[in-house]
Amino acid sequence: LFLSPLGIDISLYKPREMSSIVGSKHLIILFVGNINIEKGIHVLIEAILVSGISNCTLILNGAVADYFQPTLKKMLESLSHVGVEVIIGSGDPIENYKKADIFILPSLHESFGLVVLEAMASGLPVIVTDQVGASDHVLEGENGFIVPAGSVEVLARKIQFFNSNPDQCIKFGKKSRNLSKSLSWSNVASHFVRAIEK
Repeated sequence: LFLSPLGIDISLYKPREMSSIVGSKHLIILFVGNINIEKGIHVLIEAILVSGISNCTLILNGAVADYFQPTLKKMLESLSHVGVEVIIGSGDPIENYKKADIFILPSLHESFGLVVLEAMASGLPVIVTDQVGASDHVLEGENGFIVPAGSVEVLARKIQFFNSNPDQCIKFGKKSRNLSKSLSWSNVASHFVRAIEK
């Protein structure tokens, strides 16, 4: 019995230009996935409100669940009142990975979350909950943070951290990119072959 990790084609993902991060005082937060309660979107929005930051943009890359539409509308109005811009759209997230400063997956439950590996390959710091399977690839305080699922306060503090320390976005992002290289399909395949040969 052995474990074989999921892989990723890292050649598809390119880190953002470092100079654009250093020179910006505007934090861009990215979420990729279905926009619903299970994914913890309400927790993410509440955390942004609690963090007290307004100089940010939230990109929600995914389809909004019908039942969540009324709740999301009210929450987005609250963000608008404090000056937070929100962009919602579905489709390929590659361009949004290039725009973002940090990636957050606040799921209340998530079997794995391949989008975490995509964000890492894109050179982004990642914040995930302890219910996300891909949290195994997050080194606490090095390429991201693992927060308790549903904890608005803890997530808010991590958002504040990156907002106050844009240089850490670069440091954490470089670590994410380096870690993702070990998850390239060629490396995963080699690991699989070696495991079988044993």
